[in-house]
Amino acid sequence: MPESDAEILIALRESASAELEFFSNKGKEERERWVVLTFLQRRSIAFVESEVTSPEQNSEKDVCFGNASFQIKEIVNPGLRRGADLKADYERLKSASKLDELVGPASAYDVPQPTTVYSLVLGEATALARDPKYATTKANLDLLFYVTRSRAALIREAEVDRGQLQQLGWRSISCLAGEQASILFARPDAPAFLRTVK
Repeated sequence: MPESDAEILIALRESASAELEFFSNKGKEERERWVVLTFLQRRSIAFVESEVTSPEQNSEKDVCFGNASFQIKEIVNPGLRRGADLKADYERLKSASKLDELVGPASAYDVPQPTTVYSLVLGEATALARDPKYATTKANLDLLFYVTRSRAALIREAEVDRGQLQQLGWRSISCLAGEQASILFARPDAPAFLRTVK
């Protein structure tokens, strides 16, 4: 039996509200744990969800798992205004009384130039390594990038320069991009599950 407009609007509002919260500052810890959980799943690393935790907010590490101290960084499309767009969509859903009121102009974005996930990660890892904020802590942090930027080719083993990555000073550098979960570099003192690079 088809659902009424009112029932569909209720479901859409609930979904939009949950998405808005997930991508808000309030949802930051949950979002970062989700990145680590997904990374572990894609790497076939055994875990219990309760082992993946968020330390207090003023900590340099975003997520802990075993002896890993993850610093999570997302790489998005340039100019993305996800928060503003999600809020606008939610407000439009709240004020709609029927489905056809939701049809309207879409947001327009510049299409980013084609690139590679590896070049994006290398650029961001290099910039973060130069940030004074991480000068005394990066040697104990496991940097994990979550790449949502479009038009970026997945990582190929041949392009990874571990010597260059080592010079940046992080304990390990990993990346989650779509279905691909890669460990690009790990020092000998990194957690054992991160020392299996590829």
